[in-house]
Amino acid sequence: MSDRDDLLHVINDKAVIRGDFVLSSGQRADWYIDLRRVLLSGASAALAGRVMLAVTADLRYDAVGGLTLGADPVAAAMMHAAFVQGMNLDAFVVRKAGKAHGLQRRIEGPDVTGRRVLAVEDTSTTGASVLTAVDALREAGAEVAGVAVLVDFVGGAKLQPARGPRWPRAGGSFAPPTKSATCAWADGRRAPARRRPPVPCEPLVAGARRRRRCR
Repeated sequence: MSDRDDLLHVINDKAVIRGDFVLSSGQRADWYIDLRRVLLSGASAALAGRVMLAVTADLRYDAVGGLTLGADPVAAAMMHAAFVQGMNLDAFVVRKAGKAHGLQRRIEGPDVTGRRVLAVEDTSTTGASVLTAVDALREAGAEVAGVAVLVDFVGGAKLQPARGPRWPRAGGSFAPPTKSATCAWADGRRAPARRRPPVPCEPLVAGARRRRRCR
């Protein structure tokens, strides 16, 4: 069994919760994925880090992070997994707003100015959170190599609109190169109980059509 298969098993076993939920996008669903149960577990965080490194191996970046709080454990898992593999990968945290005290930084951690970085998120429904991080990173002078999410709600994540002319054109809108480790079947409406849980998602490449193909 591959690392990705193992991760899917862990997510389905530990993170998928049935109930009545309002997502951060304001949409409703009758199941929810709480990836903190996976990413903050000593038994599975390293596994998630390895999968995300493998999915994004072709993007060339030397720092990883995103909007707090969802991105924080993803970035930490990738940083530690990279160290085990003999690579030096820094992590950073993008605040929702800059601090009014101390160093008054919007992006915490090693300086990202002039560096090629990866923006990450644990789950994505509309793409709003990770694109907020992309904007902050570009304002700080970083080159954003791409975006990666651990679970993408299929039919929900729309990584748009335009965030600058350097993004390749994809599916009728400008978007950064996007990677997804797994897909979750949700369409923004109340998902029926029979709708399938997360499944492997074919990684996207820069300039490719953004429709995710899952099996």
